[in-house]
Amino acid sequence: MIKRSMRGLAVPAVAIALVISGCSSSSGGAGGDTSCGDYLGQSADSKADTIRDYMRQVAKAEGVSTDELNEVLTDGSVALSIQAFDGYCQLVGDDAKLNSIETFGG
Repeated sequence: MIKRSMRGLAVPAVAIALVISGCSSSSGGAGGDTSCGDYLGQSADSKADTIRDYMRQVAKAEGVSTDELNEVLTDGSVALSIQAFDGYCQLVGDDAKLNSIETFGG
């Protein structure tokens, strides 16, 4: 039971870590190259698509397999990432890009 609970907590954490540790390679949608102003103006579904695109970009750049990505790319991890990026973008302003979170505070 404890293992299952720990895994449940680890999956969203891995998804967020994957986003934060990534780079801005391009594949698919704008993903990490989306400005915070554009991101904050998106609907909830569009935000989820943007986050998924960004996670795919990061995974590709980091050499993460599709199977590994699909394990962490859940609705729950995307929802947590949306909350994190909403707060981040409100803090840094409209001109910042989502992928600038990689160097935030560093």
